[in-house]
Amino acid sequence: MYSLIKPISPRFPTLRWDSLAIVLAILVMTGVAWSAMYSRYQDMGSMSITSVDPLFMTSMDSLDTGDMGDGGPMPMPGNERDFWRGASLFLPMWAVMMSAMMLPAMLPMALTFSTIYRNRRAKGQVYVPIWVFLLGYMIIWGLSGVPGYLAKVGLESLVGKFPTFESAAAVVGGLVLIGAGLYQMSALKDKCLSHCRTPMSFIVHDWREGYGGALLMGVHHGLYCVGCCWALMVVMFPVGVMNLVWMGGLAVLIFLEKIVPGGQWVSRSSGLVLIIAGASLSAGLL
Repeated sequence: MYSLIKPISPRFPTLRWDSLAIVLAILVMTGVAWSAMYSRYQDMGSMSITSVDPLFMTSMDSLDTGDMGDGGPMPMPGNERDFWRGASLFLPMWAVMMSAMMLPAMLPMALTFSTIYRNRRAKGQVYVPIWVFLLGYMIIWGLSGVPGYLAKVGLESLVGKFPTFESAAAVVGGLVLIGAGLYQMSALKDKCLSHCRTPMSFIVHDWREGYGGALLMGVHHGLYCVGCCWALMVVMFPVGVMNLVWMGGLAVLIFLEKIVPGGQWVSRSSGLVLIIAGASLSAGLL
């Protein structure tokens, strides 16, 4: 009888059809997310794909430049109604962006989780599909947009009250890049990155039974992943959240940090680059 858990070839017993299906599914979801982001970029029309906005005004490529749906204006959140409308537009787009950037890097964890449950199913134990784990993971990344949106609204309010703050935009943006670079070299970054790079260790120490347990495991892994990558996401605000070039570059960086040998050195090297870029931006050299 045909089975997805059988090896793809007798010559490669560790390669199984269910693992291939997971890889393809995650790649398809990633492709759909990137397609959605590119479609959103095209809807914006005149904005450059590499536009830089050190004033943090491009979190949705500035709240006053476009809508996600009908192309109409998206209001600055000057009152409660505008605040919630802005959140309803920003947070779904943030979730899509996180899917585009983060799903490929969590493939090893997804495959490890799936392998454990494949073995459990072969022994007649309870089986939980991988989508439950992925759901918990993406819930955390979706919620990570809440502090980002609040920071954006606060900064826009600050600019509205103190117009001269706009003249310091490059300095503020540079400091953000420097801060992100320093975090890339920190012990906390190393701890969270080590968790993401050792999926079997996570499975062994944080195993939970059943559907609820798998969801909690996804949430726990998502928290570590946010701890690993939040500073790189903050970088998106000074360079423009809809800057597809920076999105792609950071997605590749995150993938390399978590997948390739010596990922910690990738992290530290990128931190040095961010510090240099931040100092140059603050000094007016960029």
